[in-house]
Amino acid sequence: MSNIIKVELYKMYKRKVFIALLILSSFSLLYALGVFFQWEFVEISGRIDLITFYTVMWSLLMMLGIPMIMFSFYAASILGGEIQEGQILLELSGAKSRQKLVVGKFLAIVLLISLCYVLNFLLSSLFYVLFIASTEVGSTAFLDFQSYHVVLVMKSLSGFLLLIFLAALCLAFSIRFGVFRSVIFGLVIYMGLKILMYLPTINRWIPGFLALDGQADFSAGVMLYQSGLLLLLTVAVILYAAELFRRQDF
Repeated sequence: MSNIIKVELYKMYKRKVFIALLILSSFSLLYALGVFFQWEFVEISGRIDLITFYTVMWSLLMMLGIPMIMFSFYAASILGGEIQEGQILLELSGAKSRQKLVVGKFLAIVLLISLCYVLNFLLSSLFYVLFIASTEVGSTAFLDFQSYHVVLVMKSLSGFLLLIFLAALCLAFSIRFGVFRSVIFGLVIYMGLKILMYLPTINRWIPGFLALDGQADFSAGVMLYQSGLLLLLTVAVILYAAELFRRQDF
C-alpha cells in the first residue's frame, strides 16, 4: 500500500501538482498585501486575529470552489485518466490487488488534500504575521483562543472532510465515465448540496452542512453527526469503487 501511495505522489510531483498546490495555498497573500498596503478592494470592519484569518481564507477558497474543482480533477485523473490512457494495465501487472490499488490511489489524494489544508494554515499564518499583525486591524496575541474560534476551526475542518468525500465520489465515477464527466459530476453534486442548504427542515442532515451553510448549527451533536456522516459515506464510496474496479475487464 505504501509503495502505491509513493508512486502516486511521485507522479503528482512530475506533473507539477505540488506547484499548483503551493500557488493555491498562497491565496491569502493577496488579501494580506491588500490589508498591509490598504488597497481599496480589501475592507475589514473591526480587528482580525490569526485564527480568524487562516480559517476565513480557507472558507473563502471553499466558497469559490477552487479546491473542489482541483481535487475532483486530480481524483478522477489518478484512476479514470489512467484507464482512458491505458496506463492502468501497466500498474495492474505489478499490483497484488486491484482493491489495494484503488485504496492506495485514494489515500494519495487524501494526503494531497491534507497537504493543501496544512499549507493554507502555515502560509496564511506567515502572511498574517508579516503583513497584518502590526497593522491597526491586526493583533500580536497569536495564541489568544476564543470560544468563537471553535466554530471557525470546525467549519474549516468540515470543508476539509467535504473535499475528501467529493474526491472519493469523482474517483469512483471516473472508473466508468472518465475524467471530464467525473469533474462535471462532482460540480453537480457540490451545487446540489449547496441548494439543499436552503431547506431549513432537512439541511442539517445533509452531508457538508457545517461547511456549506453560513448559519450552521455547531452544537456538539451536529458536529459529531456531520463528521461521522462524511467519514462513513467516504468509506462506503471507496469500498464501492474498489469493488467496481475489481470487476472491470481490462
